[in-house]
Amino acid sequence: MRLFVLGSGVLEPTRRRGASAYALEAGEDLLLLEMGPGALRSALLCGLDPRRARHVFLSHFHPDHTADLVAFLFACNCSEAWRPVDSLHFHGPSGLGRFLEDLEIPFRWLRPRGWQRRIHEDDGSWFQGREWRARAFPVRHGSDPALAWRFESAGRVLCYSGDSAECEGLAEAAAGADLLLCECTGDGDSPPLEGHLGPEEVGRLATLAGAARVVLTHLAPTTERTDLPGQVQRICSCPVERAEDGMVWDLSADSEPGGLSLRATEG
Repeated sequence: MRLFVLGSGVLEPTRRRGASAYALEAGEDLLLLEMGPGALRSALLCGLDPRRARHVFLSHFHPDHTADLVAFLFACNCSEAWRPVDSLHFHGPSGLGRFLEDLEIPFRWLRPRGWQRRIHEDDGSWFQGREWRARAFPVRHGSDPALAWRFESAGRVLCYSGDSAECEGLAEAAAGADLLLCECTGDGDSPPLEGHLGPEEVGRLATLAGAARVVLTHLAPTTERTDLPGQVQRICSCPVERAEDGMVWDLSADSEPGGLSLRATEG
């Protein structure tokens, strides 16, 4: 698996970070994970072709995680070069189908034309792809339904926290992960935001889950002035890095089981 960080920030845009967006190459498939504003352009800048994607995974429906769905669906309908050959699969929390239908109220041009939309609302089961599988775990992020995602391919495990406070579902999703892509919205100095994690909570999660490596994401502007990895490593013993837009993580499958042969490069 290869993880591409397309956007590692929050709802407040900055020059350094776009909003939540990632892509995952698993086997021959390209998976889009979150669709924050600018996700498609960031994918192109990373050398990816979003038209390859047949699966879109969402953790929840907030605009900083979903806004580029409008641009994506519009392109699929109105550009011959972007029109899917067959189906697009959308994976997300309960209410996903209604959410996509509601987008068609102000944007009638988003209703599929010449292709099919497959909706997969979380039911606790594994979705089996080609050379990969994925499972959602309910997490606690305010009153709205939200998910963490666990991806497995070629003996490697990637967990993406989505937006979440500490909870049992998040710990289950992260158990034994080779790479834990974890939100760290709090800066460690201010009280943790409701429904989010700070460095202390991330450290406890990494220790409890036995994660091999942590990459911090969903980084607020206030976190740029603090040593977040250092704060997390006061509690956990695994390597901790800060995500950057354009970073590519290679979860190598040819290392020893449980090894830390994760390689980060700039996209």
